[in-house]
Amino acid sequence: MKVPLFIFFFLTANLSYSTGTSSDKNDIIAFAKDSVTIPKNTVGIVNYTKILIKSGKILKLVDIKNPNEIKTLFETPISEGINFKYFINNRFLVLENRQGVYSQKVIDIITRDELELKDEKYSTAIKSINPKDNTILFTKQVYHPELKGILNRLYLTKFDGTFKFISDSIGWAKWSPDGNWILFTKFSHKEGYFWRRNTKIMNLSGTEIQIFDYSVSTYAPIFNNDGTKALFRLNQGSGEIVIVEFKWSGQQPKIGYKSFGEFFYDPVFWSPDGKYFIHIVEHNDGHTVFGNDIILSDWKLSIKIPIIKHHDVSESPIIWTSEHGLITRKNNQLIRYKIVK
Repeated sequence: MKVPLFIFFFLTANLSYSTGTSSDKNDIIAFAKDSVTIPKNTVGIVNYTKILIKSGKILKLVDIKNPNEIKTLFETPISEGINFKYFINNRFLVLENRQGVYSQKVIDIITRDELELKDEKYSTAIKSINPKDNTILFTKQVYHPELKGILNRLYLTKFDGTFKFISDSIGWAKWSPDGNWILFTKFSHKEGYFWRRNTKIMNLSGTEIQIFDYSVSTYAPIFNNDGTKALFRLNQGSGEIVIVEFKWSGQQPKIGYKSFGEFFYDPVFWSPDGKYFIHIVEHNDGHTVFGNDIILSDWKLSIKIPIIKHHDVSESPIIWTSEHGLITRKNNQLIRYKIVK
């Protein structure tokens, strides 16, 4: 049952939370429109009406638009030790097995195709799925005898199980929204050690473009919806980020504006128009999480505004429903917000 919530917040970029040199006033109001109760066994959120639940040994995608008649859209049996990991491109379920031989399985809920990726010694991990042709980008761990350590090799695969080697020593990898490029970070080696991440974008013909000089170490790239911008984290755990603008000229991207900022936190979600992103600041005492602030920033990092305080959201995910709408989760409630600027 949906319940109206008469809660609103009035915040400005002129508060102490703002960053950058912008002197323009940015008045933003975020208010909760309504909420919906979800089952306690919910393991994933797709949108305001679709969720993933685990019921016994069955994982289900269900429609909760009518709370009195929950409709099952897709279901699959899961064995003991198998857990839901991701729901990618609103189409692919990724399941994870951490018992015995570590493996991941991807299921296409439209075609019902399945593919399990596993290795008898080390782990495999699905990184991204091409939105154009559904090619799976995944890493496989291998032992490097010279470095005496584990590194990731990047591969492409399809549901028929055929795969192609792409690159060695990969940290993170992500398909571009048009499915033509792979954005990735790659470790370099020095005197027998992994020592830096090099950030590159590469097409399927093998053409590589270096995004940063070798003094900049990045991880976890995140494209916005149209592929014109990407956010990278710097120096893992420090809260530093850099945002890069891609200017597409013919078939080759050129690196445009770069903006650096501090004190940004995981996870990060781009707005549908790519002008803003939101991220989460967690409140805890070292043992218990009390909730999260949701912070909105523009892509040039000229503003940084807390729009939802931690007593109104306690869990991920945050989902943009439109240019002016967000969904957050608190316990067994999904809360839908409207942002007015």
